[in-house]
Amino acid sequence: MNVSFPSRNPGPGCTCARTFDAGTMRHGWAFLIVVKSAVIGKGNTMAEEIRAPLAGTIVSVLVEPGAKVEEDDELVVVEALKMENPVCSPRAGTVKEILVKKGDKVEEDAVLVVID
Repeated sequence: MNVSFPSRNPGPGCTCARTFDAGTMRHGWAFLIVVKSAVIGKGNTMAEEIRAPLAGTIVSVLVEPGAKVEEDDELVVVEALKMENPVCSPRAGTVKEILVKKGDKVEEDAVLVVID
């Protein structure tokens, strides 16, 4: 089954939407991973915490602090449910902080990256 999602952010908490092939599971179930983020205000700037969509292991960190990112750029890859799940930027900005490294185990909703 080929599943398409809009390339732009369709709403709060929904990012990194792309077209992909979703294989049907034994019971015909398909999964959609939704990246969670939260906007936090600090003075005159607004930072956004990018959170783990589910518990797993960090496979790779694709950015460094200070890197400029665009909307939908991949930031981190999390392995969960025996699948590699890219975690993407919900908007353009600058990577302020990276709170994980390759091999780290993370819980669902853990903060992975902060962008300004």
